[in-house]
Amino acid sequence: MWLGFVIIGLLVGIGLWFFSTRCKPLPKVMSRQDEHLISQIIRKSPNKDLAIKRIRCSFKLSMSQATDLYMNAQK
Repeated sequence: MWLGFVIIGLLVGIGLWFFSTRCKPLPKVMSRQDEHLISQIIRKSPNKDLAIKRIRCSFKLSMSQATDLYMNAQK
């Protein structure tokens, strides 16, 4: 019985650690250099999907965070 609790605890701990390291929070304020880089990426990318992929790789973000940055830059 204790072994089950230990295994479940380890799985939950590993899961929390994995997701906390994968999903980094966006900085509250983007620097002008970052904003300029995002606008350059959008301008030079032939389509929306490629631009989002490039933003994601440049800033090491999740897909939803990169999409949010793309949408905010389009406004």
